[in-house]
Amino acid sequence: MYKNLLILGPSRCGKSTLAKLICEQYDCNSVNLNNIQEIFEKTFPNTEDYNKYLKQFMINYIEQLTDYKTFYSGRKTVIECNVPFIEDIINNVNQDNTAIIGITYDNIDIDYFAQKIKYSDNSDYLQFLSPDGLKSRLQEFVEESKEMNNIFNKLDINTYDVSNNRDEVFKEVLDDVEELTKYGGAYKIKKRN
Repeated sequence: MYKNLLILGPSRCGKSTLAKLICEQYDCNSVNLNNIQEIFEKTFPNTEDYNKYLKQFMINYIEQLTDYKTFYSGRKTVIECNVPFIEDIINNVNQDNTAIIGITYDNIDIDYFAQKIKYSDNSDYLQFLSPDGLKSRLQEFVEESKEMNNIFNKLDINTYDVSNNRDEVFKEVLDDVEELTKYGGAYKIKKRN
């Protein structure tokens, strides 16, 4: 892998799974920024303060994770996150040393998704929602995905749609990572959605 990789996408699209697969294949570091986001939510319950401080922190933290000293050390990092200011993150990432991919699921069947979650492990909070509550929450995820997909298209980010066969799409991503990280932000593999 020639560059760091930033994986962006909505909740439940498979960012963590994909990051794990890439790190196993390329022996690189993995950083999940969602845990940091949860800490900010608890620390700054006021939405305005939360967004302001989280955005600045995330931009600075991603910069530190991908700076040239780290970049030239040889060990690359796969960073995954889902924040309300994706566009600001993308615009502030140094694409000379970090490639960006988007993961979306715009056409997912909510009923199928709900059934899949019903049988997931006990650590999944969605499993404990009522059927209507679960479908409502999943619909929010799909809307979030559509918004992100619009941003990815606007900023010309390599995007993969995992609506139908996530495992096959992840294999495509793994095949693409070498080329994507070699040429970076301006290099387009191909649009997946």
